[in-house]
Amino acid sequence: MIDWNVRVGDILVVVSLAGTCLFYAFRSGQFAESIKTMQREIKDLKEVAKSLAAVVTTQAVQSNRLDTAAERLNMMDRKIEELRHGDGFIAGRRGIDKEY
Repeated sequence: MIDWNVRVGDILVVVSLAGTCLFYAFRSGQFAESIKTMQREIKDLKEVAKSLAAVVTTQAVQSNRLDTAAERLNMMDRKIEELRHGDGFIAGRRGIDKEY
C-alpha cells in the first residue's frame, strides 16, 4: 500500500534536489562559457604562433645573409693579409713588382 502522507522532511528533500539540479545547471552554463572563452584564446594563440613563425623565418634568412657577408669579409681580410705578406703579387724578372 502507498503512504500518501506528506512530511516536512520529504518536502525538504524535494527542494534540495531541485536546488542541486538548478545549481549544477547554472554551473554547467558557466563551464560551457569558459570552454568557449578558452577556444577563442587558443585561436588567438594560434595566430600569434603563426606570426612568430614568420618572424623566426625572417630572422633565419637575415642571419644567413649576415653569415654570408661575414664570410666574405673574412675572405677579404685573408686576401689583404696575404697581400701584406707578399703572397698574391705578380712576380716579374726582378721579383715582386708591387702589382697585384
